[in-house]
Amino acid sequence: MQEEVDIIKANKQFALDEKTNAEYILLPFNNPDVGPPLVFTTATNFIDHLDLVEAGGGKGCPEKSLSAIEMALEKSKYSSNIYVFTDAIAKSEERPKIESISQLCRQKRSQVFIFQSGKCVSESNDFYYEVASLCSGSVFNFELSSLKKAFDFIRETMRLEWTPANVQEVSSNVFGQRHYTFTVDVLTSDILVGVSGHNPEVQISNELGQIVDYNTIMQTKNASVMCLHGLENGEYTIELNSQDPAIIYAFTHKQLAFKYGFSPKAPRSLKETSERPIPGTSNNILIVTSGTNIEVLSIEVLMLKSGETTVLNLELSYAAKGHYMATHLFEPGKSFRLSITAKYANYNQVISGASKVIETQHQGMVTEWVNPSTHIIDEDNNLIGFGVNATFACKIDSFPKPEVWWEDENSERLPSDTVLLEIPSTYISYVSIDNATHNGTITCKAKNDLGTADSSMDVFVNRTFVFEVLEYPTDITVNYGDTGKLYCEVNAYPEAEIKWIHNGTEVDGERVEINSDENWLLIKNMDLDDVGEYVCDIQNEVESVTYTATVFITGLEAPVIQIDKSEVILKPGDWTEQKCFITKGKPTPSISWKYRLENDFSFLEIPEGVYISDKVLKIPSAQSHHGGVYLCEANNSLGIDQQQVLVKVQFQPRIKNQDESLEVRQGDVVTLPCDVDAVPEAEVHWDMYQDDVIIAFDERHHTDASYTHRFTAQLNDSGMYHCIAKNSMGTATRTVNVNVWVAPYIQSPVSNNITQLIGTTLYLNCYINFGNPLPSTRWEFIAPNTNISVLKTGHATGKLEYKVQDLKKKNEGTYRCIAENDVGVDSINLFLKVV
Repeated sequence: MQEEVDIIKANKQFALDEKTNAEYILLPFNNPDVGPPLVFTTATNFIDHLDLVEAGGGKGCPEKSLSAIEMALEKSKYSSNIYVFTDAIAKSEERPKIESISQLCRQKRSQVFIFQSGKCVSESNDFYYEVASLCSGSVFNFELSSLKKAFDFIRETMRLEWTPANVQEVSSNVFGQRHYTFTVDVLTSDILVGVSGHNPEVQISNELGQIVDYNTIMQTKNASVMCLHGLENGEYTIELNSQDPAIIYAFTHKQLAFKYGFSPKAPRSLKETSERPIPGTSNNILIVTSGTNIEVLSIEVLMLKSGETTVLNLELSYAAKGHYMATHLFEPGKSFRLSITAKYANYNQVISGASKVIETQHQGMVTEWVNPSTHIIDEDNNLIGFGVNATFACKIDSFPKPEVWWEDENSERLPSDTVLLEIPSTYISYVSIDNATHNGTITCKAKNDLGTADSSMDVFVNRTFVFEVLEYPTDITVNYGDTGKLYCEVNAYPEAEIKWIHNGTEVDGERVEINSDENWLLIKNMDLDDVGEYVCDIQNEVESVTYTATVFITGLEAPVIQIDKSEVILKPGDWTEQKCFITKGKPTPSISWKYRLENDFSFLEIPEGVYISDKVLKIPSAQSHHGGVYLCEANNSLGIDQQQVLVKVQFQPRIKNQDESLEVRQGDVVTLPCDVDAVPEAEVHWDMYQDDVIIAFDERHHTDASYTHRFTAQLNDSGMYHCIAKNSMGTATRTVNVNVWVAPYIQSPVSNNITQLIGTTLYLNCYINFGNPLPSTRWEFIAPNTNISVLKTGHATGKLEYKVQDLKKKNEGTYRCIAENDVGVDSINLFLKVV
């Protein structure tokens, strides 16, 4: 065992990770000796004595290790960790010790961890595994070369308090690959997983099959320990693979927080308690858990020096859910912890928690007196039921002990009870009010030799609940412009508030009047805005109800309007005004004027110089651009009515088409528009002049109703065309110069063949009847050999003559007369024979 001792000494620094109020016990054992246990209050003293330990004696392999574990548990404090180093198995005859060890572990909530180096294991039993299972611990086998790894595990178990996890088959011997599951709840902050076996391989995954990261605490050939932090709630799977049977351990660190307080009187809240109990008297202990889903099963008091544990009688506090009460008598000068065991309802798990170290109050040295001060606890909770009993509390600071009493509003003293809460100067006083029937004021008063103090609070008594609706609104129909009323009345206690809501919006009082004393809502001047749903909303802190009524309106009319004249004819500069009379309409219609041109349907802005005043259309000085259609429109919620007046302002005719010249060809259809605007309407006609002479139109010419003149062009249609428009205001004329282009036309001769004697004179004539523009003309000679020569040219119509004197045989051939212009060409051929 000397090698193991040397390894322990080499890793002694693990003890420096000490906790507050930590205590260390060194307990050597062999066969047959056990102990004595050495107790140290500091890590330094423990390490100094650990250096003095030497291995010796104990030649037999089995050792009295179970006796050593029993003695360590007896000597150690509540919730201790027992670490056992051994190279031997336990003696078989010590088997009965396991029962005692089990009881000690349950009583002290301690854990036992066994590290076996394995040099002396010729015999085999399962005592260590049984102890580890009963004491929420574990067993690990080490080779000497890896024994120092055990201290990594020890440091982790000293860092936090660990309890066995609910892992399926957690202590089963397994071979090959196996799976285990454990659940993480909201109280779990850390998971510690350990495996004892040959070359163990561990993998941990969540519900989604995702591999979870962990910190390796210890890894040897025969053991593996890993720690998982910050896991989400849910179920996790441990996959274990080992080359021989292995044992898996799992521990969780759960944080069960709770608050506590002490008082000689039964407190209703922590405000009425002290953080430490008064010794020598029975103290009421109030336990308050952090959530309503936690059910406290037991409360224990663990005395730190003696290790004595007392299980208290537990009762559910009447004050609130999650409050628990117990009583205990504490001796002076004692330190202790409160430990609770609870069930977490969501997962049906049993968990535990412990308080910090608590000391009883002790009598201190008082150097000066304290002037009294008073404070009523929870003075806002001052509403009590009619005819019930009530209790109120007051804290008083005073030294020396004050006289404390309670008074009502009539200065009458009330029954009360005052006790010391915190030594030496804090007291708590309770006053009782029996069969409360009326509102009042109570005062907590305190007096000592230095002075007095008092605190008051108003107490309100809730009489029998009443909620009786006496009248509620119903549907009504109100004539336009009249008044209407809706009623809503309630008899309620506590007093109820009535709100009126119109079409989803709380009534603001502009259009209506609300009389709370007479319980009605008045619609003052019925209009369409007042129509709709009215809700009477009645509520107090106990009950609420709503009633709905619909208000309808009657007496409405769609607009009807009238205008005196539908048409007004004005001369330039004239004045006029046109009134739009409302003959029907409820609500009163709104009046507006619109403007458009007479032959257009798009509305324009009112012309400049035209005014709308008091719904009257006014034209103070008529101008031609003021003419058009003026529309009066009346509008209310039931519809629209319209009436119009056509305003015409007289002016001399205006022809919108400009003067122009047209060149057309014979046969073209000629269209000559004349767009006339005139008030009054003008007389319109067309004339045609040729050389300043009026030419009468034949049947080819006609003028339509819009004064457009049409004809099919002929040679004699060229001339000056005039559109003449005339009314009483004047005359307007449009002039169009029409020039009809015509192709030349040559009159055919009587005969095309001419025979003439040699030596005579020949006269050749060509008659060009017409052509416009003026055609160009010429005579050509085509010799028998087809040569062509121009004989004479000109520009004219009428007779074109060519003379040939002293005819010769060479003059025999074809003579051609040609006339041409931009429109066309005409020609004749004459054939001459000279004899």
